[in-house]
Amino acid sequence: MQNAKNVIIKVSWADIEFVVKVIDKSCNIKSFDYILAITRGGWIPSVILSNKHGIEVLPFQIRLTANDEPNADKNKLEIGQNIDFSILKNKKVLVVDDIFGSGITLSHVKNVLSKFTPTIVSTVVCYMNTNNYKKEYDLPDFIGKKVQGWIMFPWESKGR
Repeated sequence: MQNAKNVIIKVSWADIEFVVKVIDKSCNIKSFDYILAITRGGWIPSVILSNKHGIEVLPFQIRLTANDEPNADKNKLEIGQNIDFSILKNKKVLVVDDIFGSGITLSHVKNVLSKFTPTIVSTVVCYMNTNNYKKEYDLPDFIGKKVQGWIMFPWESKGR
């Protein structure tokens, strides 16, 4: 029997489209002023939602893993160059990411955003790897699908 940590789950573009449709039906996307995409992986589901609802997508550049290899080592959180988040004051913000593992990244994003006083910050992820979740962090408000294993996305070079 293979250890669930070593399981690699390749998702297709059709899988992504399906999960984003599930998120769309569950989250009342139209009620948000902005979609905040966790870059890099959050861009794709964010753009799909933005195109459907006409809501502006803003980037939040943050990275925890060293690379996109399965079970990649974790680094200290790296924050890239971001927008001036003060535009989010009194706005409803939907934070979107492709994967939720430990919870560290999303927790940090919510902490940063709280300093800019949006009225609502809701979080959604396409997939959650339940093997890596650390219970001291909040779960996303909505999870498209829970899995046990490393997700390989179609936009990653090894996922093609």
